[in-house]
Amino acid sequence: MAIIQQFYDAWDSQDIETVDKLTHENFIAWSHSGNKGFTKEEWMSWISPDFPKAEKLRIIFENDEIAVTHQFMSFKNGKEAVLCAWSIKEGKIIRCETDATPISS
Repeated sequence: MAIIQQFYDAWDSQDIETVDKLTHENFIAWSHSGNKGFTKEEWMSWISPDFPKAEKLRIIFENDEIAVTHQFMSFKNGKEAVLCAWSIKEGKIIRCETDATPISS
């Protein structure tokens, strides 16, 4: 199974140990909509029953260095279409860049 599907499965099942193993120690998540970066520790703190699961996840492309995904996410303030670019290094996810577009229900 490709690393990105493993990551989403672990995240959605709140398997913190697997998420930790799949992400590089120097992982950074960058939110373009928020113009803000998050460390691995900050990112992993979001794993909880309250964090929305990816809906209609599509892995558009993935190889050993990069992956691109698209999904929908329902937050308290509305639904968003989320596009992610994932950088992979040494078999682990080292960077995730996201942007989101609010969509009407």
